[in-house]
Amino acid sequence: MAFVPAAGRLLGCRRPRVAAGLGAPSCSAGRPDADAAAAVPGLSRRAVLTAAAAAAVAAVLPFTAGTAAAASGKKPVFEKTDSGLRYTDVKKGTGPYPGDGDLVIVDYIGYLSDGRVFDSSSSPGRKPLAIQIGKNTVIPGIEEAVLSMRQGGQRVVIVPPALGYGDRGVCLNDSRDECLVPPNAVIEYDLTLRRVSPSPI
Repeated sequence: MAFVPAAGRLLGCRRPRVAAGLGAPSCSAGRPDADAAAAVPGLSRRAVLTAAAAAAVAAVLPFTAGTAAAASGKKPVFEKTDSGLRYTDVKKGTGPYPGDGDLVIVDYIGYLSDGRVFDSSSSPGRKPLAIQIGKNTVIPGIEEAVLSMRQGGQRVVIVPPALGYGDRGVCLNDSRDECLVPPNAVIEYDLTLRRVSPSPI
């Protein structure tokens, strides 16, 4: 089951494209469509409208990874894996690497290619990702990126469509004219690996 972003979350936030240099998002309260509840089963219309109101508060939340990279003044250099995933480390961790079956906690901010934020673990009502490695609970690009990080590390990841939401995207209806993540979108994530714990099994 792939991780699905929250409908209408922080759609007004932007940051410069990674290639142009990192920076904290510049946010304004976006107006998500009231029908965005259809994107996530069980999410009510009221919850979506509440998220829109909360976006203004989330706009002032700190952004660790992007701010750190911007402060360094260095243009990022990206590594590319065989799968097509591209990444650059903002901060290398000193803790353990995750292994198959391990439980990991990851803070994230997801960006569209134009710099708009489509989801963030630091926005109201959201939590860091809790992932069990090897169980396919998130998009492949996130799991691949996390596998080569150490606990405490911060990484910027560029995810091609094949490792993200593919040709379906994350759309509000079958016509795909209203999408949180458009079909075949290249997306970016800022990831912080907070914790690595051995599998309890």
